[in-house]
Amino acid sequence: MAWPGLLGIDKGKVDQSMRGIASSMATIILVHDAFQTPAHFEGLSHELEENGCTVIRPQLPSSTFTYQAGAFGMDVETIYEAGRSELENGRSIVMVMSGYGAIPGPVAAEKLNAFSLDRPRAGLVLRLVFLSGVVLGEGQSYSDLVQMERHASEGGLVYPSILTCAVFPQEVNNIAVHTLQLHVEEVLYTRVESPGWTHIPCLYVICELDDVFDVLAQDACVAKMRKANRDVCVTRIKSGHVPHITSPAHVASLLGVASKLDSR
Repeated sequence: MAWPGLLGIDKGKVDQSMRGIASSMATIILVHDAFQTPAHFEGLSHELEENGCTVIRPQLPSSTFTYQAGAFGMDVETIYEAGRSELENGRSIVMVMSGYGAIPGPVAAEKLNAFSLDRPRAGLVLRLVFLSGVVLGEGQSYSDLVQMERHASEGGLVYPSILTCAVFPQEVNNIAVHTLQLHVEEVLYTRVESPGWTHIPCLYVICELDDVFDVLAQDACVAKMRKANRDVCVTRIKSGHVPHITSPAHVASLLGVASKLDSR
């Protein structure tokens, strides 16, 4: 494991922190961005599984080639169902969300923790991790924070923009771009009634080289979160919009160090 030294991370701390996730039997749920699929989390999933973690990568119905009405609610329900059986079996969850995934993810997490309230042996969603996540307040939508004029649309579906396609590094560009999907347009304009993240410990990973959701927008998300949630941690990395693809080992180490599951 040569990467910790290259990134200025102590290898011993990484090994210890990753064992902490595995030993506490937390399940990692990875929630993908708009236009992406669970396949875009392949590298991060591999790093986590190599360290003994159980990983779930649900496919959001809103990323599709076929229009579906009510897709936002379907996204929330898909994430919820992915986590419910884990909680029922006494395993807790750390939910990691990229871009758009940070909208339905917390809503599902809030619903999951409500599910656990009357089940004393059930697990909990312990922490939300935002990878350049689009964080909404009450009554906001994705389109309030992200410039939708970059995207063409047809038949209720939005196409990924040139900028969306350009975020992938050259060595994975062809595979990553060819596995992109369209996105249900109405989802990106859906306003949330409850953002879901206000009562769950959060870690926001600011990607300083992000051209899709820039640093100022990410900083604004953090400021919004800190006004409503006392347990918000922030870290910054030199990465573009897809650190789970460009630096999966680094992201895996952040999950281990920041989650501190053994102390919960």
